[in-house]
Amino acid sequence: MKTKFTVMASAILMGTAFTVNAYGANPPAPPAPYGSGPLTSPHLAPNLFKSEKSAFAGLEGAMQEAEAVIYQGGCAAAAGKSGKTWDISASVDQSGTGSIEVSSNGVLQFFLDVKERLPAPTPAYLGGTVFTIKGNSSNVFNGSKLPAYDGFAYYSKTGQMMTLGASFQVGNVNNNYDYLKGGVIKDFYKLNNPATAAQSKCGSCGGGGETPTGPIPIIYDWGLQYVSKNYVPQDKWWQRSWANRSDNSDGTTVFVKDRLFSAKGDGVCKIRIDMIGNNDASSFEQEGTLTISKVAP
Repeated sequence: MKTKFTVMASAILMGTAFTVNAYGANPPAPPAPYGSGPLTSPHLAPNLFKSEKSAFAGLEGAMQEAEAVIYQGGCAAAAGKSGKTWDISASVDQSGTGSIEVSSNGVLQFFLDVKERLPAPTPAYLGGTVFTIKGNSSNVFNGSKLPAYDGFAYYSKTGQMMTLGASFQVGNVNNNYDYLKGGVIKDFYKLNNPATAAQSKCGSCGGGGETPTGPIPIIYDWGLQYVSKNYVPQDKWWQRSWANRSDNSDGTTVFVKDRLFSAKGDGVCKIRIDMIGNNDASSFEQEGTLTISKVAP
């Protein structure tokens, strides 16, 4: 009986394997540049400046505030017929202390304070740095109240991976608030792009910089984010960024998020930040635009 059972089980497993192989069932391949697994030199990103880490965390927070408004009212309302654009600025000193501000026609919409948390609430042997992102009770965006935002961004010891967890609120149609949570995970990597004038400028920011004379080291990131309400997942976003530092030309920073899933069935939505200005060891001082549009990735 035991032999018959073993033979039967083997036959079932072989049949299952044949069926799977016959349909060529394979999950999607990892995107570039992760096809060979974890990145190694020369693609590892440099350890980010403290000002960069704090500014990048604050920009994530600003995008989460936009996501809250999109979740509550829908992308079409937030984007308008052809996309809506606001002014955004980031000012962070070498200690990691500063702020992110979003405004419209010179009128402040909302701001977030960012700073390093000391001492870091992590074991010393792990290293790493932590930054806090705090909103203000008077914050609004696109007509929606944003009375609270509390976020913590954790960077790995080498600064090449970041996670961010946040709790935030957005006003709803019942004159109450939706209590949301968001989580981000992403890592940074470096590629040398050919030197072109276009790559030293921020496409939608205006202004520009000197034409570089050699390859530009570009810091990219790739990550995912969720938004949940009462711990139930609601939205999933795909996040990427592109940044180069100031060195005989203006530094530029581009953050893009595309919604991949909406529990409300609200469809596609894109949030994009384009900035230009200083980015070196002394500070991160950039200005640009934040745009919401109802377009596909």
